[in-house]
Amino acid sequence: CAGVEPGEGRVLACLQQHRTNVSSVVCRRQILRLLGFVVEDTRMDTVLLQACKSDIQQYCPGEKQDDGAVHACLRASIEHLTPACRQAEERVEQLEYEDIRLNPAIMKECPSAIYVHCNSAVHHTSSAILMCLRQSSTKPHFPSGCKAVLSKQMERSNLKYSLNAQLVEACKTDVSSLCAGAVDEPQRPDERSILSCLASNTSALAAPCKAELLALVRMQLIRYRMGMPLTSACDGDVMARCHVDKMTAPYLEAGGVQSCLIRHVSGLHKPCWELMSMFDDSQQQHAAALETQLSRSGAWTAEQHREAVQKVATAVQSELEAKLIGRVHRTVDAKVEAHAQSLSPRINALAEATVMLAVLVMAVTGVAVYLFRRVSAARLPERSRTVIVKDGRV
Repeated sequence: CAGVEPGEGRVLACLQQHRTNVSSVVCRRQILRLLGFVVEDTRMDTVLLQACKSDIQQYCPGEKQDDGAVHACLRASIEHLTPACRQAEERVEQLEYEDIRLNPAIMKECPSAIYVHCNSAVHHTSSAILMCLRQSSTKPHFPSGCKAVLSKQMERSNLKYSLNAQLVEACKTDVSSLCAGAVDEPQRPDERSILSCLASNTSALAAPCKAELLALVRMQLIRYRMGMPLTSACDGDVMARCHVDKMTAPYLEAGGVQSCLIRHVSGLHKPCWELMSMFDDSQQQHAAALETQLSRSGAWTAEQHREAVQKVATAVQSELEAKLIGRVHRTVDAKVEAHAQSLSPRINALAEATVMLAVLVMAVTGVAVYLFRRVSAARLPERSRTVIVKDGRV
């Protein structure tokens, strides 16, 4: 920031833009501290305050200036903001999605969830903790306040590529090579989003990018919403085969749509089938084989199409059955072991009672035999006896 003129927040904006390149730990800590004020209070961001002064007066006149209330209000009217204000607010929004420490709502509602579900060495970065929270939000007993905050923020990040920090980091090269004409958030019907572009080029993605995209697709299939860029390829199949529309999708049980698509995998349209194939490398191999067959024959006949679909369905079914059987066996073994452990104290108590009863029976039997002999001996009549004494005189 050597060429930046101090004043009006220009130096802080420069440091914020290049904060990943700052080598000093103390400087990074101070930047994070200052940004913490920015995300909570619009008055601490000179650039945003100048760009959004009229917008705040028009859309958020009575909002409190702390806890990020004004930011939330501006985002609720994001479509109506002036271009300069919208750009400034989106910059702050991106900060909150990159680092949960700069996200007032998450820091308020999710500390206990972070401690219980994401307090491990694996989740050593802020973006990794955020991904962990999203994946854990469907678990039982997950804090309802944190779940509501995550759900609201996921609705936003599912539409916008730049709000998925780990995906942005992993897919920079893929986006520049495959999605040159795509935009972060389309404003016109003829524009294509970066997320849609990545979803339609899964076979060409590098391994790190594909792994991050797969994690996002899995979460969106579990919490299915119509019209999302990553899963919109399956919207038609979801409506036709799962009888789900835009109104009913938010009220479905988590994972319901995904299970439905797996059950009807043999009848899915090609774009949706390719999306589901991301979860299994063998399915990618099936897709490559089908593409090779199509390129050789030029076009499939109806008979070839039926054969290919049946072959893929059989292969997928066998793979799913094997995985399902393995999972069932593991579940049964675990339940049997748990049941056996729960019965162990009862079995030990029963064995001890049996031994004590046997000892008691033996003791009673011994006493009874002894008493019987004594009574029998007392009742026998005395016999006559003859005593002969030899004294030597006879």
